[in-house]
Amino acid sequence: MRRNGERFYASGVMAPIYDNDVLTGYVKIARDMTQQKQAEEALAISEERNRVALQSANMGAWDWNIVDDVVQWNDQHFQLVGLSPGNQSLDSAFFAKFVHPEDMEMVMGELAKAVVGGLFQMDAFRIVQADATIRWMSGYGRVVESVDGVAKRMVGVMYDITDRIAAEKGLRDKQIQLEISQRAARVGVWGFDLVNMKGIATPELLELTGYLDPGDEWRLDIFLEMVHADDRQYVHRAVRKAAADHSGIELEFRMEHPEKGIQWMLMRGQFIPPYDTVNASLMGSLIDITDRRIFEEQKDAFIGIASHELRTPITSIKAYAEILEEMFAEAGDLNSSGLMHKLDGQVDRLTELIHALLDTTSIVNGKMKLFPTKFDVNQLIYEVADSMSAASSHQFEIQVSDEAFVFADRARIRQVLTNLIGNAVKYSPKSDKVIIDAVTKDNQVIVCVKDFGIGIDEEIQSMIFDRFYRSSDAQASTFSGLGLGLFISSSIVLNHEGTMSVTSVKGEGSTFCFTLPQLT
Repeated sequence: MRRNGERFYASGVMAPIYDNDVLTGYVKIARDMTQQKQAEEALAISEERNRVALQSANMGAWDWNIVDDVVQWNDQHFQLVGLSPGNQSLDSAFFAKFVHPEDMEMVMGELAKAVVGGLFQMDAFRIVQADATIRWMSGYGRVVESVDGVAKRMVGVMYDITDRIAAEKGLRDKQIQLEISQRAARVGVWGFDLVNMKGIATPELLELTGYLDPGDEWRLDIFLEMVHADDRQYVHRAVRKAAADHSGIELEFRMEHPEKGIQWMLMRGQFIPPYDTVNASLMGSLIDITDRRIFEEQKDAFIGIASHELRTPITSIKAYAEILEEMFAEAGDLNSSGLMHKLDGQVDRLTELIHALLDTTSIVNGKMKLFPTKFDVNQLIYEVADSMSAASSHQFEIQVSDEAFVFADRARIRQVLTNLIGNAVKYSPKSDKVIIDAVTKDNQVIVCVKDFGIGIDEEIQSMIFDRFYRSSDAQASTFSGLGLGLFISSSIVLNHEGTMSVTSVKGEGSTFCFTLPQLT
């Protein structure tokens, strides 16, 4: 029925009217049932929503008449225990048959408490399905009807959490494996909150540093106190830079161990951005590399001594080769003279290798000497290119801007240019052009050497400036070298407060660039 355009519900009866036993008419009595009908419809909709929600979540619902011990399950509850839905009469004992024997006492105990306390909550328990499959469940229920404080009816839900338990177990297993690996490898893990500089330290880190009182709060200032005094500012600057730039950190430094004395450490870390209520932080690892550093120092010392000792006989061999070349030439023995000329070239090559080893030793020990003077980088580029063009089939295309004066060690910068141009020629055997350009920008002189050769894989570009690094690429490994040229060149540039970088595409070529502070 409609009233004023709106639907309403009513119920009524018809009653006859008599006058002296004569039917004279009827009276209709009606009652407005709109609110009752709307409430019934709302209840039906709510029940349907609950049914759909429980079904979509695969959640079993139960209703327990505690007084009569009668239980009702929805279809999902039957499926959770491995049964087909049914309308049979159930009781609490029927449910108990599916509870894992080892969890029976715990589950029944919690149900008994719930009857008194009004709330049932089990985060995790096991059931054994009809086919003997074991599944993990979580359950919740509460008393919805009681008389004089005595529970009469309880309703609740149960849902499968087997996948969650498996994931948690997998995570715990991985954490255990990680802890075992860290202990076996003696890797300490650290972290600092960048707001209050307080953090965490694993037992391995405490053992590595000799700070064996985990009861005290681990803080950045405590960590820095353990760093060798000569390296403390260096480490502190690196930490501040990583925090400011939201970047990573990797450095080697010395620490003062209370029992072992000075120990060398390799520290790696990464900036962790803030999330929710957690502040930004730095987290990373610490590894004892003392044995490696001792070995490297011994190796460097040997290389240094051997290189120095070789210089004298090599100088003598070169002198004898030049004398013999002249003597054979004067005697008309051009064949022997040519052989001596080739020998002289190989002696020069050996001399270059010895100088590279000596440079490496001085760089590692922090003893590279620089003799800076004022000069124009553009002029130096032309000189180097001119001296190298005679022995190369490549064309050097030079693109320079106006004067680019720097205050630097001219011989060392020449060494850098020679190395980069030499590499450009070496690693582009099928090309005939090398581009060298120099520009000034933001008080920096930027020099780039571009080739069109074999290129460098992206994943190794960050390693090519490492000492003794040689690519395992089959094509690149056909070219000779110790893997020291780029290490020495980048070290020379860094010692001039400059930078060196590379951009490359495999098969298309590479561009090496370095910067020097411009003299203004």
